Amino acid sequence: MNSLARAQARWDSMEPDDDSGYEEAASRWVEDKAEQLVRGCDLIIRRPGQMPIVVSYDAFLAKVQDHLNDRQIAGKDDEDMFAQVVIAAVSGAPAQRMARLLLGHSDHPEGKLYEMAVELVKPHAEAGLEAQAEDEGL
Repeated sequence: MNSLARAQARWDSMEPDDDSGYEEAASRWVEDKAEQLVRGCDLIIRRPGQMPIVVSYDAFLAKVQDHLNDRQIAGKDDEDMFAQVVIAAVSGAPAQRMARLLLGHSDHPEGKLYEMAVELVKPHAEAGLEAQAEDEGL
């Protein structure tokens, strides 16, 4: 077997790099930042020599509002949940059940708000992990 054939055989039998550690770190970062966003914090990723990446709480509020509007337009607010939530909030009554119904089903264990926050944060996981690594390296 010549060297080219041996090199080709090694190439053909190579395994992909194990990136499970990175995936786990990215998942933890996304969940942490999504929770902060749900709690009202802006996400700001600062990297030397680059413009900061910002996912603002205002952007999250707009995403939630758009989601609720879309559900109402689609006829999924058949119990006038918008009105019920506002009335409950004004009167001081608990409105959690109504808010969850208004938001709709989610497969995320923390609910629809976290699912939407994750959608906003996830595209920035790589930049966020790089910035975090740079900060820890200082």
